[in-house]
Amino acid sequence: MNQKLKTSINQKNTLTELTNEELIAMVNELKNITFEDDSPVRKFCEIKNPAYFMLALAGLTSQLCQILAYRLELTL
Repeated sequence: MNQKLKTSINQKNTLTELTNEELIAMVNELKNITFEDDSPVRKFCEIKNPAYFMLALAGLTSQLCQILAYRLELTL
């Protein structure tokens, strides 16, 4: 993920604030499992549940899928 997208995503407080481009970048990062120190995925997981990163990761994945599905429904 490029630095511009990381910065933009890390400034958001909730997943619903993310643009479609940012959502796709988050999904791609989840696919690649590249959780660098400034990773937006890591940031959102640590906010949700830092003690149980994998559990938070599963929750994050589920939330991203729901948001993407909702936005796709709006465009059809």
